[in-house]
Amino acid sequence: EKPDLYSKNNSSAEEKESSKSSNQESSSLVRLGVVIVAFVAFAIVVKWTWKLLPSTEEEFRFPPRSLKDAQQLGAFFHKYTGSHYWQVVVVYVSTYVFLQTFAIPGSIFLSILAGYLFYFPMALFLVCLSAAVGATCANRIACYVGKRVIESYASKRVNLEEWRRTVKAQSDNLFNYMIFLRITPLIPNFVINIAAPMVHFPTDTFMVGTFFGVALPSIFFINAGYTLQQLTAQDAKPPLW
Repeated sequence: EKPDLYSKNNSSAEEKESSKSSNQESSSLVRLGVVIVAFVAFAIVVKWTWKLLPSTEEEFRFPPRSLKDAQQLGAFFHKYTGSHYWQVVVVYVSTYVFLQTFAIPGSIFLSILAGYLFYFPMALFLVCLSAAVGATCANRIACYVGKRVIESYASKRVNLEEWRRTVKAQSDNLFNYMIFLRITPLIPNFVINIAAPMVHFPTDTFMVGTFFGVALPSIFFINAGYTLQQLTAQDAKPPLW
């Protein structure tokens, strides 16, 4: 009786496919574990930066989830902008980058907080810098986690194939295109951050475009923070501009 070669080949192919799938799952779990470790390490660093400021018994909600939370946090920081200015800057930037990197709600209220604490040019620079660095960190983490996981998540929120074609068509104008994406609500910002590597968006253009793209909407949040500071703080700042 002749051996069934087709059956053997088919069985071998199934075993290889099963082994490949198992390896991919193991790799995904390892990568997820690394991201979790990165999250914990980043959180520890942010917590350490807060220790640069004098200890306090004041209570406030962090991260801020409302305008009232931002006001309470602003009142806390405002006491130290004179004596511990650069420490406040470090705490602010590290916190903003952390929230932006891991898509933790609160970055909008931190943009408002910038207007409460800093003069306009510094406030705008810090918000744009923090947003760009945080978005780029999320971008790099998405690359590390893997194409299959990110595409599975992002494809539910945006047509990746259509976006790839758009990015390819805009290849000579990607900087302006990124600014356009940040200004308009066509694609949620976090989806832009994690899906950009999947549509072959260059990292340097992504970061610089994000820096300038978030500037316009940030002006409104900074102005809101400045107005809040004028209305509530005893030592109000001079005019915004």
